[in-house]
Amino acid sequence: MGALRFEGLSKKTVENAIEGSLKRLGVDCVDLYYIHVDWRWEPLEETLEALNGLVEDNERRLLVIKEIAKARGVTPFRVMFAWMLSRKVSIVPILGVSKISQLEDNLGALDLTLTDAEVERLDNAAFNGKTYKDPEEVKLS
Repeated sequence: MGALRFEGLSKKTVENAIEGSLKRLGVDCVDLYYIHVDWRWEPLEETLEALNGLVEDNERRLLVIKEIAKARGVTPFRVMFAWMLSRKVSIVPILGVSKISQLEDNLGALDLTLTDAEVERLDNAAFNGKTYKDPEEVKLS
């Protein structure tokens, strides 16, 4: 087996890597994209610009999450986690909290059942004009 080769974190590299991931997974979007290595040989601004371009793919859905949260009297995080848990695909939400109150709020998603209409609104909130795929369309291998 050859030596590990890391391509860096230039804008082009990040964009190519995400496109490759989307193609391999057979999906139009990802909910989490993790940079595994702290790469200091390229400007941080370039890497952040590339990552920012990937999430700008999220403003419409965020607006819908906030609208549902306000109507339900809960936090957006609770709605987001409830939506993720409503998917038929096995999703393990990552809870990033720094306070017990945040953990309790996030875990409250287990008791929040979204209506079919709310789930449909969230599913249809587009990433780059594309909707969330049905679980049957997602290729996990």
